[in-house]
Amino acid sequence: MRLARLGPRGAETATVVVDGTHLDLTPVLTALDVTDLGPAFLARDGLSRVAEAVAAGSLEPLAGADDLRVG
Repeated sequence: MRLARLGPRGAETATVVVDGTHLDLTPVLTALDVTDLGPAFLARDGLSRVAEAVAAGSLEPLAGADDLRVG
């Protein structure tokens, strides 16, 4: 599992990369009541939640991901 942040500095969107596609992690972060892939995300079992969402196919591709800054 590869996690990334895409977008302008300070306004990045968290994603997980699956088969070369960036999937938007906003629904997972919202469910965990966190805003980023920081310590709170990890403490709330965020990696397992991401894996579950990927397996369920419940994450949408991030529109325009190829044009966004990686940061």
